Amino acid sequence: MFCWGAGSANEREMQTRAVLLSLFAVTGLAVAPENKAVLSLYPAWTTIFEGDSVTLMCDVPDSAKEALYTWYRNSSILTKERGKYKYHLPNAKTSDNGEYSCEAFGSGRSDPVRLTVSNDWVILQAPYSPVFDGEPLILRCLGFKGFSVSSVSFYKDDQRLRRHQDQQTLSIPYATVIDDSGTYTCEMQLGSLTYNYKSAAVDISVREPFPPPLLEVKPSASPTEGSSILLMCKTELAVQKQHTKLLFTFYKDWQVLVQKSDSPEYNIKHAQLENSGEYFCQAETENLRWRKQSSQLQIQVQRCGNRRSERCY
Repeated sequence: MFCWGAGSANEREMQTRAVLLSLFAVTGLAVAPENKAVLSLYPAWTTIFEGDSVTLMCDVPDSAKEALYTWYRNSSILTKERGKYKYHLPNAKTSDNGEYSCEAFGSGRSDPVRLTVSNDWVILQAPYSPVFDGEPLILRCLGFKGFSVSSVSFYKDDQRLRRHQDQQTLSIPYATVIDDSGTYTCEMQLGSLTYNYKSAAVDISVREPFPPPLLEVKPSASPTEGSSILLMCKTELAVQKQHTKLLFTFYKDWQVLVQKSDSPEYNIKHAQLENSGEYFCQAETENLRWRKQSSQLQIQVQRCGNRRSERCY
């Protein structure tokens, strides 16, 4: 039982949190992961021309819009204001270049998003958010305002992808980690000039929405007859995919134990010798777009002692 002295509501809340954290440390309970902010850009491009406008938005699940928001550029605080979940650059300058991130009170800071404000003749625009395996990748090649555009070419790792007259968009419907990750540039002819202007390079890394799961067993991969076995299929979705639902399938010696379960755990309450074998698990999304398997894990149930009177449980 815990007793508080007199104090403000904020002080009592801080005391409560401290006690809960100490309880988690003593009992071994897991503390829930922090609510991580997600930063987005509108328009949704990481490179813009000087003079363009852009709005940055900080999205924090379960956080009120009137919460205290903190904005960062290159880890330095830009502003800290209540309710400021948007940060607007109405007339961007090259001095605004940098990595932006944000957080709301009680949340984790977002992953940084790099914004490049350019005064080059040609820029290559890439999406601000990560591109995931199997999703579309769209790149835009833009010339400085006021110039007509012709002879547009796109390159990946210095190899020309294709050439189109007045075609300024490169669209890859289903990007893959292996084939489409790399360094991209574009070049174009502006107006009546005969010289082709080339953009700065943009690195694209196509990501997986979650890594292959890791199958863990508790309390041991060598349990005794009659003891319980808990199998856990562990993986973690990228923060941009937190709302994606995963389903879990458990296998023993390539035979399905439970299929497409909402739970990442499988429990054997009273292990028997026949529960020995090779186990692995599979995590997949509901739409079957992504599916990953764990490595195999050998479980060997140990026989009880030879004496009939000996009890293992």
